[in-house]
Amino acid sequence: GSWRGGGRQRARARLGRSSGRAGTMATQHASLKRLRPPLSGFIVDGFNFCEADVRHYLLTHAHSDHTCGLHASFDLGTVYCSSVTARVLRATIGLPEKRITTIDVGQSIEVEGVQITALDAGHCPGSLMFLLEHLATGHTALHTGDMRASQDVREAVCAALLRRGLLRLCHRCNHSPSPTTSAIAATAAATAAAAATDAAGHA
Repeated sequence: GSWRGGGRQRARARLGRSSGRAGTMATQHASLKRLRPPLSGFIVDGFNFCEADVRHYLLTHAHSDHTCGLHASFDLGTVYCSSVTARVLRATIGLPEKRITTIDVGQSIEVEGVQITALDAGHCPGSLMFLLEHLATGHTALHTGDMRASQDVREAVCAALLRRGLLRLCHRCNHSPSPTTSAIAATAAATAAAAATDAAGHA
């Protein structure tokens, strides 16, 4: 779902279910890989679900359950990932450098009217979350992939949302949070709890 406040669509989070441990796999459902309009020009961790009208593929990290479908002759578009992940792709898959655009933690790039900001996912070296903002409409999505729901990671997300004006007040502030912020905080807490439960189930 999405969060709304003040008439503006707010950030939407997705959580991959892979814990990164042996025997687990990232979600392999096409409907969860391609972002919804107006961000439908992007697919995240979905190289088994390439679309003819999509040229932008975001890769959160280099674990094999997220790169499945990606191979050395991939020529359907550009792969966006961290510089660490890019080195892994070149070394293990042989993906040509011309197919890769790197974006590291804290950096932002603009792709066809969409601003993409990389945030640390805390999952493994080079792992990213992607904050995407459609500049014409303000529609924003936060794709977490596999992330560690630690305090540092959560606070970095809050800081990024505050900088973008997507939060009026961080729920960790001493002031009374707005209804929008309370809803986001509650959803974030539920997401973190679900992640912890899922990880415990694979322990």
